[in-house]
Amino acid sequence: MYTYSQDTGLNQSIEWVVMVSRGAVFEGVFFVKRVGWYSIYFAVVLLSYLHVAVASASTPHPVDWVGGKIIASGMAVPSKKKVGGDFSQEKLLSDAKVVAQKRLLEDVKQIPIFSSAKVGTMLGENTLAMAKIQDLIKKAPLVNQAYLSDGTLKVTIEMALWGAFLQLVLPAEVKPIETIVPIPPLINHPDAAPNDHRVTGLIIDSRGLALTPALVPSIIDDRGEPLYGPKFINRDFAVQWGMCAYTAQINKKMTFDRVGGNPFRIKALRSSGPQQTDIVISSVDASRIRALAEHLDFLREGRIIVVIDSER
Repeated sequence: MYTYSQDTGLNQSIEWVVMVSRGAVFEGVFFVKRVGWYSIYFAVVLLSYLHVAVASASTPHPVDWVGGKIIASGMAVPSKKKVGGDFSQEKLLSDAKVVAQKRLLEDVKQIPIFSSAKVGTMLGENTLAMAKIQDLIKKAPLVNQAYLSDGTLKVTIEMALWGAFLQLVLPAEVKPIETIVPIPPLINHPDAAPNDHRVTGLIIDSRGLALTPALVPSIIDDRGEPLYGPKFINRDFAVQWGMCAYTAQINKKMTFDRVGGNPFRIKALRSSGPQQTDIVISSVDASRIRALAEHLDFLREGRIIVVIDSER
C-alpha cells in the first residue's frame, strides 16, 4: 500500500508500507523527512492542478436521438490548500465546464455518421470543421449544476445535434434546397383521426437486432436495393430534425410529432454494415412502401422512427 499525506505538510513524508496479507507483517517502512526546494516547487505546481477532478472513465451519456441533443458532465474540486485567500467559485465553475466540454468533444467524436465512419474519423483531419464543432461545444449551455457535500461542483452541459452541428457533418450527398421549408403539423391533434388514408410516415421495429443509431442511416431491402439514405432526404429537413428518430420507448405524442397520424409499420430483418448502422428490411415491405404514391414525400422529410432496444 502506497499513501501520501497532505495533512502532515510537504516536510512530512511519503510513507511506503508493504504489507503481507498473512500475518500482516511489515517488511519495510521508508520515510523521507526532508525534501529539496526543487522537489517542493514541483509538488506545489502539481498540487495546483489537482483541484480539477476528471471522470474520464465513466460511461458516455446516451444521445437523445428524438430531440437531437447530447449532454456531458464535468466535476471540479476546490483545493484543500487555498493560496492567497478563498478559492474562487467562478474559477471552480470554469474548471468544471472545461472538463465537461472536453468530455463532450470526445463523446461527439464517437457518434457514427454512417456505417463506415464516426464524427472523429471523418472530420478529424478537417481542422476548420473541428474548430467549428469545438466552438459549438464551448457555447453549449449549462443545464445543471450541483455541489456535493465535500464542495465538489458537478455541472452538465447540453449541445444540440440538429441545426448547426448537422450542417457541418452531413455529407454532400444530402442535397440542399433553395429555401428551408417549415415542417407543418400533419393533423390538428394526435387524437384526431386523419382526414384521408394517406400514409404519413414510417415506423421500423428493429428491436433485437443490436442496431447502432447513426446521423446518416441507410435502409435497404434484402436484395441490396436502397429504400432510404442520404440521397432520399432534403438537406433542410435533415438539418432541422435529423434523418430519423431512434427511440426505445415510443409514445403517442412522439409518433404524432414525427410520423403523423397514419404511419406505415414494418419489422426490420437485421442490421448491417461495419458499425451495424444500416437497416435491412424485406423486399416485400420495401415494395409495399415504394408502391405508396406518397412515400417519396415522407422519406424526403425524414418522417421515420426506428424503435431500438436501448438509447445510447
